[in-house]
Amino acid sequence: MFPMCSKAYFQSSQHQEKKMKISFSSILLVLIVIFITSSGNNKMVGEAKKCFATWTCEGDDECRLKCIDDHKGDGICDSSTAFPVPKQCFCQYDCYIILLQSQSSTNQSRENMETDLSRVTLRPFSLTDAHDFLRWASDVRVTGNLRWQTFTSEEEALVFIRDVCLPHPWRRSICIDDRSIGFISVFPETGDDRFKAHIGYGLSHEYWGKGIATRAVSIAVPQVFNDLPHVLRLQAFVQTQNKASQRVLEKVGFQREGLLRKYSYVKGEIHDVFVYSLLSSDLLPLP
Repeated sequence: MFPMCSKAYFQSSQHQEKKMKISFSSILLVLIVIFITSSGNNKMVGEAKKCFATWTCEGDDECRLKCIDDHKGDGICDSSTAFPVPKQCFCQYDCYIILLQSQSSTNQSRENMETDLSRVTLRPFSLTDAHDFLRWASDVRVTGNLRWQTFTSEEEALVFIRDVCLPHPWRRSICIDDRSIGFISVFPETGDDRFKAHIGYGLSHEYWGKGIATRAVSIAVPQVFNDLPHVLRLQAFVQTQNKASQRVLEKVGFQREGLLRKYSYVKGEIHDVFVYSLLSSDLLPLP
């Protein structure tokens, strides 16, 4: 309600102007809502989150000042980048994004993904993967069979990528159109057992059952044997109830060698596991 003068029929021109502006905004909002709801296949999505920006930098001071000036955020200069690769400023700031998504387009895209496996690639993780990383690493359906804890913030994801993923001997991000949707890790053993390595993987729940994990592992295996030429045996330990992961390994060419009873301890429970192996001398099926 607007304040009124002593005479009910009188309103100032200032009040009339405000009322006209508010009425116009209200009408515009109503038209937008009608358009969205009537289209049926469209939806408006509002998302408050941490946003990230990167650029090359010489040091923390330069990075921090530019981050504050440009985004009112907090930035660090990545000192782990080896010369001559330029150091990157990693700036995070608060943002709010409103998107108009087409549900039918999204569904069509997911349907296409079932057959278009050429979009699946592997690459090393990057600090800029933190947001996409959190989308699947915060899902207990993904982390339930892993020793990883379920992540709760992009800050945790960023620290994990920086301190664990980047220095890892062989860890790759599973990507679709260069967007992280999962991971593959290989842990080489040392000393007299350096001819062996363990493989593990995880994939965003929305991409389960589409052949993507199989495609990713089939890409990874020859890369591992090429990057780690001393590794002759690649092995995996899979919980007996994890049928989907067993199918992935078997499709790629791993052989089930036996059952290890009460062998694996994950998140407070002890599990029976199957042991699978693939040798560098084994004939690999085509991906």
